[in-house]
Amino acid sequence: MRPAAPALATLALVAFLELGAWRSGVPTHHAVRALLPLAWLAAPLAAQALLAIAARLGVSAAVIGVAAIGLVAACGRFTAPPGKGLDDRAEALNIGASARAEGAPSLRLAACAFEHFAAMAAYGAPERVVVLPQRVGGPCPERLPPEARAPSAELR
Repeated sequence: MRPAAPALATLALVAFLELGAWRSGVPTHHAVRALLPLAWLAAPLAAQALLAIAARLGVSAAVIGVAAIGLVAACGRFTAPPGKGLDDRAEALNIGASARAEGAPSLRLAACAFEHFAAMAAYGAPERVVVLPQRVGGPCPERLPPEARAPSAELR
C-alpha cells in the first residue's frame, strides 16, 4: 500500500476540522470524536509500518502484532472510561438530596463521567444545576460552592 493517499486524506481531514474549530464550529458536541476517522486512516499505515519493522528485525509479524496488541491493552489500563466511576450512586444521590433539603436555590457540581446525573435527579430541579469539569484530584461528583465559575487553571 502506498502511504501517500491515506496520509494526504488524513492531513485534509485535520485541516478541515481545524478550520471548523477556528470558525467556532465543531462537528459534534465532543470535538475529539471528530478525530475518530483519523484512527481508521492511521490503522493501515501503522500495520504497514509494523510489518516493515518485523521484516527489518527478522522477527515474525505475529510477534510484532502480539506486542502491539499488548501495548495498546496496557495503555488502556491507565485510563478511566466514562461510566466507570462510582458503581454505587449513593454519594451522588446524597449530594442532590442534601442540596434540596437545604433549600439551595441552585446547585453547582464538578463531574467526571455520568455520576452528576444522579445528583441532579435527587436535587429535583435539573434546570437549576450547573455542571463544571472535575477539579484535578477532586472527588466525583463534587458539590461546588455557589460562587464556582467556569474552568480555570485549577480545573481540567
